[in-house]
Amino acid sequence: MTKIPLYYAVLQYMPDPIRQEKINVGIAIHLPTEKYSSFIETTNKRRIYNFDDEYDPDYIKMMFEAFHFEFDSVSLDFEAGDDRFSSISSINYLPEKTKFYVNEFQFMATNNIMANSDSLTEDIHDIMRTYLYYDLPKNKRISQKNVRQLLSKRIKQLNLQEHIIKPQEQSTAFETSKIVFDFKTPSAFVKTLSLDYKTLPRLSSQLKIDVFDISQASSQSSITKLDLVLNNNVDETYFNSVIPELENWIKEFSSIKEINTFKLSSYTENLEKGIY
Repeated sequence: MTKIPLYYAVLQYMPDPIRQEKINVGIAIHLPTEKYSSFIETTNKRRIYNFDDEYDPDYIKMMFEAFHFEFDSVSLDFEAGDDRFSSISSINYLPEKTKFYVNEFQFMATNNIMANSDSLTEDIHDIMRTYLYYDLPKNKRISQKNVRQLLSKRIKQLNLQEHIIKPQEQSTAFETSKIVFDFKTPSAFVKTLSLDYKTLPRLSSQLKIDVFDISQASSQSSITKLDLVLNNNVDETYFNSVIPELENWIKEFSSIKEINTFKLSSYTENLEKGIY
C-alpha cells in the first residue's frame, strides 16, 4: 500500500456578488505523482435552479464543459501550443489553475490528503460525500456513524490527532461505560449527529436519547461548550426548525452553556483553516 498525495479544490457558484451566497457545484481533483487531474461536476442541477432565480441551463452547461476541458487530463486532445497540463506534476498545479476564477464561479483554497493507492476511489468518494452531498440519492441516508467516520478520517488526514482527541468513556444512568462525545478539541467537546431519518418520530426519539446522554455526561465534568456536527444533506427548512429546539433542550437539561452547530462540510472547512 502506497501513500499518494491527493489535492482538491471545491468549486462554488455565486450568482449574486451582493448577497455573497454560494453553493458547491464541483470539485477539481489532482494527483501530481500520477500526472492526473479531473473535474467532478454536481449531478444535482435542480439545486442550482432552486438557488438561482435567473438560472440559465445553457450557460451552466457551457461552464461545466469548460471546467472539464481545463482539468480532465485523460482527454488529451491537444492542439499546437496547448500547455494546459504542462505543470501537472507540480503540487502548485491546482492553486495556479484555479486562482483566475473570481466571478460567479470560484474555487475554494486547495487542500490535500495522503490517500492510499488501494483505496483511492474511496478517498475521492469521501471528498464528494463531504462537499457534493446533495448528489446522493435520498435513499442512501447518512447515519451518525457515517458522519463520525468521515470526520475522524479527515482529522487523521490533517494530522490533527494531537489536538482533537477522543474523550474518555462516561457513565449514564443506564450504562456504566459509554462514549457520549466523539471528539474533544482544546475549546469544546464534539458530538456528531444525523438528522437523516425516514420519519420525524424516529428522529425525535434518537435526539431525546442524545440529549439525555449529553446531560448525564456533562454533569460529570466541567463541560460548558459543545460543537454539534451534523450530516450535510439536511433540508434547510428542516435544519432551521429542529436545531434551535435541540440546542434549547441541551442547555435546559445539561451544564452546557454554549453550543455551535455545523454541517460536516462547514466543520471540515474550519479544520482545514486551523479553526477548532
